[in-house]
Parts: sequence; structure tokens; C-alpha cells
Amino acid sequence: MPRFYFDIWAGDQITRDPDGLELEGLDAAEHEAALAAAAIGKESLPHGEATEIIVQVKDEHDHPVLIVALAMSVRRMEPAYA
Repeated sequence: MPRFYFDIWAGDQITRDPDGLELEGLDAAEHEAALAAAAIGKESLPHGEATEIIVQVKDEHDHPVLIVALAMSVRRMEPAYA
């Protein structure tokens, strides 16, 4: 079974995955990366800790194979009654 590594960028913080996960294939790695981005985003984005979460997945040869990016922006509108 192939091993995939999940490096995470949250704002200015980079967390490298030294261990990786053995998964069935690229589809499973994509699913894990999407779950990770969503979980980290749920904690970080609403609190202003980051505006974008990026999970880069690399194979056992340290080659990037996919990226999952999650971003949030807030735009306030001036109320019509102001």
C-alpha cells in the first residue's frame, strides 16, 4: 500500500508530516486531505488565525501529487439604513 505525506500550511505556519499514512491510493489521499483541511479550517478560519488552509499531499518519493486549498473571506456591506 502506498504511503502519503500531508504537509499543512495555515497562514504563516507550515507543519511537515514526517510519518505519513498508508492508504489505498490517490483517491483515499485526496479524501484524507479534504477532511484535514476542513477540520483545520473549522478551528482556524473563523478566529482569524489564517485566511487559507493548504494541504499538500506528497508520495513516498517526496513528489507532490495533489493540493487541497480552503479559503474564507468576510466582506461586510454597509447597511442601507446607515
